Amino acid sequence: MTWVQLFCRYLIVIDDLWSINAWNRIESALVKNNYTCCTGFPEHVYYMEPLSDLHSRWLFFKREFREISASMLRKCKGVPLAIISIASLLAIKTRHMDTWEKILKSLGSELDTNHNLEWMSHVLNLSYNDLDPELKTCFLYLGTYPEDHEIERDDLLNKWIAEGFIRERINSIEEVLSCQVHDLMLDLIISKCREENFVTIIDGQFISMNEASQARRISHQSGNRDIALAVERMSGPHVRSYISFPAAYCIPPLSKFEHISGFRLKLPKKFGELKHLMTLDISGAYLYPCSQSSDFTSLSSLSGLSFPYLRGVLLINGLSKLRSLRALWNFNIRANSAECVRDLGELTNLRQLSLCGPCPTSHEEILTASLEKLGNSNLSHLVWDRRGEETL
Repeated sequence: MTWVQLFCRYLIVIDDLWSINAWNRIESALVKNNYTCCTGFPEHVYYMEPLSDLHSRWLFFKREFREISASMLRKCKGVPLAIISIASLLAIKTRHMDTWEKILKSLGSELDTNHNLEWMSHVLNLSYNDLDPELKTCFLYLGTYPEDHEIERDDLLNKWIAEGFIRERINSIEEVLSCQVHDLMLDLIISKCREENFVTIIDGQFISMNEASQARRISHQSGNRDIALAVERMSGPHVRSYISFPAAYCIPPLSKFEHISGFRLKLPKKFGELKHLMTLDISGAYLYPCSQSSDFTSLSSLSGLSFPYLRGVLLINGLSKLRSLRALWNFNIRANSAECVRDLGELTNLRQLSLCGPCPTSHEEILTASLEKLGNSNLSHLVWDRRGEETL
């Protein structure tokens, strides 16, 4: 790093800086005559100039409607997020003067006088209101994730599918691996979630009795045992899904949420009683061999099942009972019995299969027959990661 500082030119981007003391410590280690870009919330940390009129036009400009475009840019005051939000809204509209003028009027005079968070929220709210109902639902679901959480694409898509927001497709955009939600957008999402009773967020803040009794989706983001008890009292017939994150180190008994259709948390006891469960993701859990094996096969409605990678769960018998299963991830060949591998071929509705670990000689013919049977049925996506032999 010292060699780079002395002999190279570089650009350093420091994101989300909140303390001037932190900036002073970082600045003292930087060599002059190079570029440093800082983003932060309080203006006293480092004031960033708004975009100039020229740069705003580069970010926004369309050749059509020069005058109305200039009026919109004046309202944006050079703030990139505002420019991009309005430009994205216009991009899906027909290019008619009346349409653009209507959007300009809807921005209101507030943007001309209030250069603060209120008018930025106004811009974001305008874009939100213009979304199709299906997109609004998917957008609001982002509120289940904590602030600054890195959202994995596959995790989000599987939850959308489990909730019934979107339909499963074979093809996907492989370039997108994860994303994060801008703080201001997350504020808007949380506000809308509360208005529409879409998601109830448990993060240590006060929850009214009325809000608790009407909870439909619960995002358990943090809290101690007392908060876990409060969450348990929310487990009424309205609850459709329950999501917990690592900071929520105390969770309520899952048996209280018998009406949910999808969940993501470490397995408690008696989870096999959830007869209507459709998606089970235990990829982040540690399960010992043979642990709760009979409970898996009692989940007759299960359509998606993800095991911990290379930490085998011995299903022993009964895998063929999961007739509704359409996606099975991280199935450890070596850790499962030959009979279980044979039962794999009976899952004729299976569309996606992810195998991991090496295949023992005793399993080779059985696995070949099972894969051939699945290939002649509905299987369209197969992944086999043979790494990790030394880990088994």
